[in-house]
Amino acid sequence: MDMSKKDDLLILISEKGGLQARDNGFAYFKHRIEHGYKNTFYIYERDNIDIESLSLFKRNIILKNSLMHRRLFFKADYLMLNDGYMDVFPSFKKTPLSKGWAPIFYLQHGIISYKKIHFYKGHYNGRVRYFSTSLKNEKYIVSDILQSKSDIHQINKIISKYKIPHLKGYVEKKDLKDFYIKLLNSYYTQEKNVEEVDLKVLRKLIISIGFLDCRIANCGLPRHENLQNITKKNKSLLFFFTWRDEWTKKSDDNSFLQLVRAIKSSHGILDFAEEHNLQIRFYLHEKILGLKDKLYQIFDGNIDFAGQNDFNSVLEDTAICITDYSSVAFEFNLLKTPVIFLHFDYDQYKYERGHFMSSPYDFLGVTVRTVKEIENYLSKENSYEKLNALAAVNYTKVKNDYEGFSKTNKFVDLLIEKKQKNIIFFCYNAYGVGGTVQTVINQANFLVSIGYLVTIISLRKTSDTPVLNIDPSVRLEFLNDVRSKGKYRTPLENALSKMRSRLFYQTEDLYSGLSLLTDIKLVKIIRSIHNSVLVGTFPGVCINLIKNSNNTNKIVVQEHKEFNSHSEEIKKAIIKNYNNASKIIVLTEFQISDYLSNGVKNITNIPNGIADQLSLLSLVGERKKTNRIVSFGRLVEMKQFDLLIESFSIIAVKYPDWKLDIYGDGEQKPLLMDMIEKLNLKSQVRICPPTSLVYEEIYNSDFCALTSSREGFGMVYIESFSMGKPVVSFDIEYGPKEFLKHEFNSLVSPCFDVHHLASQMERLINDNDLLDRLGVNARKTYIERYEISKVVERFLEVCD
Repeated sequence: MDMSKKDDLLILISEKGGLQARDNGFAYFKHRIEHGYKNTFYIYERDNIDIESLSLFKRNIILKNSLMHRRLFFKADYLMLNDGYMDVFPSFKKTPLSKGWAPIFYLQHGIISYKKIHFYKGHYNGRVRYFSTSLKNEKYIVSDILQSKSDIHQINKIISKYKIPHLKGYVEKKDLKDFYIKLLNSYYTQEKNVEEVDLKVLRKLIISIGFLDCRIANCGLPRHENLQNITKKNKSLLFFFTWRDEWTKKSDDNSFLQLVRAIKSSHGILDFAEEHNLQIRFYLHEKILGLKDKLYQIFDGNIDFAGQNDFNSVLEDTAICITDYSSVAFEFNLLKTPVIFLHFDYDQYKYERGHFMSSPYDFLGVTVRTVKEIENYLSKENSYEKLNALAAVNYTKVKNDYEGFSKTNKFVDLLIEKKQKNIIFFCYNAYGVGGTVQTVINQANFLVSIGYLVTIISLRKTSDTPVLNIDPSVRLEFLNDVRSKGKYRTPLENALSKMRSRLFYQTEDLYSGLSLLTDIKLVKIIRSIHNSVLVGTFPGVCINLIKNSNNTNKIVVQEHKEFNSHSEEIKKAIIKNYNNASKIIVLTEFQISDYLSNGVKNITNIPNGIADQLSLLSLVGERKKTNRIVSFGRLVEMKQFDLLIESFSIIAVKYPDWKLDIYGDGEQKPLLMDMIEKLNLKSQVRICPPTSLVYEEIYNSDFCALTSSREGFGMVYIESFSMGKPVVSFDIEYGPKEFLKHEFNSLVSPCFDVHHLASQMERLINDNDLLDRLGVNARKTYIERYEISKVVERFLEVCD
């Protein structure tokens, strides 16, 4: 035994909320202790039914909710669950899943294909770092099928609303993509009245379905490692059923007792058992143990019960297992023990619980619907030999599909060998919209997809769920819930929320939404974090991270504005504090010179990045020569949409089949609408509401026209490039100047020269070769510099 692992990670494990120790949690705990891991602890309750087994490991068992449990919980490197988060979490009065920073390894305890579950990657607020599976097909279910109940409800509504043909009892990721492309095509062609909100929902469902590959541990179940030590004795014919609520009552009309009577009345089953010298045995679920006396009476005492405390003896003694849908059948498959599935209530089971099998006959064994069918099968000549032959075939199927068999524990050891470092973003409102929050979400979504633990801490919560598409694998926390005028806050929190903030400067753009409540919670959460990368996204929060974080953390400043756009007091605070951060990130080279000239050092530029959407959208088919120009932005003076409309009016009469669609809302909308009418452009120019389908609208256009007077970065430019669409723009400073290359990926006009801009749009209208060449180069610019993996690669260099 290797007893040299003195500095191993701190792991907490348990089962059934600390009430038992006999499943995967205990199997893995025992392995860790026997292999010299000093810092693995089992959390137990005083009334744990397996306390004798645990007493052999006194140094490494901890009473649940003790001071030691609470102390180690906040220091833990991993929390290993068998049944649910209450296995290892102390009993907190509220928001338990917001407590602590340790990632979760969910060992789980069954075979998912046999019983439909609604556990998905957003469970436990994105804290599940690893979710274990056993079989390759089970891994596919977890990666491409698992959804929350609310997501299933949403997709069923869309299927029904648009009469989409779908016969399966569940949807897969590829089905969602097919539905999306089908509806998007109808949206473009206007064949059906497809609503924008439904396309948005489908995009969100595609992101939410299934666990990320990097979070699936196809390692198998730790308890299966013991199967190699089982010596088969084949003494019993075992009946092993799951339980139903109605089975818990002790009256004679209990449907379970009726099933037992049918078995007792089956001469074929009893004769088969007698012929092969097999004892009739029942394994009763813990919820129906109270029916044991009733079963004795039904069988006149000629019955045996499998022990609850020693399942190994059950595996050894069982010659044939008759079950309903229990995943314990998997253990018997691995021991070449024949299994008969008695689906006596299959229709009800499929409707109420369901499974991920294509057919009930895909269960690995003989499938029947009635006790009479069991009797008929067992009465056939050589039935026992045929059952054993089928069991051998099923064993081979399972073994070939079970990658981690006999090496599960070593597999898990390797996965949790090193600490997981948290990357934690702090932003003003992750539930709203805007360039900064979109940038944070883009980075967070990609980081979790490549194996990082990511948290977004939002200073405010303004809606039930985020407007933008956050991958549910990202942990999301908030400090001040401002919904419903404080309905979700305590009286004390409501009082604190009315007091002005002392930690933020009053000239901060977002100061009106901050309060003393935000201050207190922000400092508290910062001081709870260790060994992490903390990323601030606006000056006030960055300065508070620098002042209040302990030195085990690395502070990264993401500055989204030019230095001179800040107030004088914030400029002074930036100069005083930013140099104490590990790194300052700005969006452009132009911003670097601004900050350097004001004494801010250790600075680099990393642009905003976006995920590539073209591979999905292109499934709808190529959209060329739509005779459509698009533009996006707030309808405010800075965006200068009046100049865009004026410019288009110069060429509109010449090209009556061309349209200009502007998406946005704001104070200048009445002025712009009036301008369109006066210029007689109502048939060619539309002011459309803000859209969540920016990529879809760009893809369904020929090019994008943007006329802002200034942009710190300009996400829409990059979004257009990502779709392979060039941009027509003015030659403004800062962000766009870095990536707009005239005659390469865009056409650029002298600032605010509407006639020149009109001539550039006309060139693209008339010259398809130019349009194609600029589009190809726009796409190339995006892939090389702004595709999210390239941007995050540079971000991670800063974090190391």
